[in-house]
Amino acid sequence: MSTPMEYIYLAIGLFIIYSAFANFRDEGHKKAASSGLFWLALGVLLAFGGLIPPLISGLLVAFLAVICAVGGIVPGTAKEVDVEYRQKEVRRLGSRPLLAVLIIPIFAFGFTLFEGIANAPLVGLGVGAILAGLASIAMTNDNFGSLLKEGRRINDSVGWAMILPPFLAALGAIFDAAGVGPVIADLVSVVLPVDHIMGAIFAYALGMAVFTIIMGNAFAAFAVITTGIGIPLVIVAHGADPNIIAPMAMTAGYCGTLTTIMAANFNIVPAALLELDDQWRVIKEQLQVAIPLFIVHLGLMYFFAF
Repeated sequence: MSTPMEYIYLAIGLFIIYSAFANFRDEGHKKAASSGLFWLALGVLLAFGGLIPPLISGLLVAFLAVICAVGGIVPGTAKEVDVEYRQKEVRRLGSRPLLAVLIIPIFAFGFTLFEGIANAPLVGLGVGAILAGLASIAMTNDNFGSLLKEGRRINDSVGWAMILPPFLAALGAIFDAAGVGPVIADLVSVVLPVDHIMGAIFAYALGMAVFTIIMGNAFAAFAVITTGIGIPLVIVAHGADPNIIAPMAMTAGYCGTLTTIMAANFNIVPAALLELDDQWRVIKEQLQVAIPLFIVHLGLMYFFAF
């Protein structure tokens, strides 16, 4: 271990490995073996990825994808504590647990002041999460075992969606390195009237939204679409101010984030954590905002970037 971030990944990986063995030991679990193997492979990748040969890491990633594809990961039998107990604790603790939650953003922002630490905000996020967990134990007079068990239950609820964000970020980097951007630019030039400013703006914003829907990650889409459409067809060809058009294109991409299952951490995970009967409920509600918001973006990009 050479960097603070590696220790954070080690802590996360060890917890995931604990979740794996909790699944193996769950006698009522319908798919204990496949679910346990999924969490075990993921935990090993997170905890010891820097020590594993690239080929083995790639095979483990493929293994995770196969288990997801065959429906091999499902929640175990761990359940929330009963409602009466939770209500009793709410009356006893009031809003004090919120103080533990606030530790996370305080450390995430606080670590940005340490310029000598690589990935300082992420390190702060990890440290803050660990300290928040310990603070919650102290506030509730509970124990570390309860923290692990509840974490495992939430892990099971989220399931395969846990791996989507890093997978999609990696996919964006691969697309960018493979030169997908110029190919998209050629296709867009044929389909849309990019010779006109509004046509070029529409192509840029729509490209960001659609590619974000496909990849679930506006950051990953940004590199590809800006390289292929934003720079050559909007900034260079029509003289758009890059300091204005680029951030607006990014937020136009987030209109796609609001409508896609691929953005699992925004749309699928909340539905799982809230145990909603309709897993698409979050997307259905956000769709009503995403469409008018996208249209507003077109106007703002036209009037302010030129």
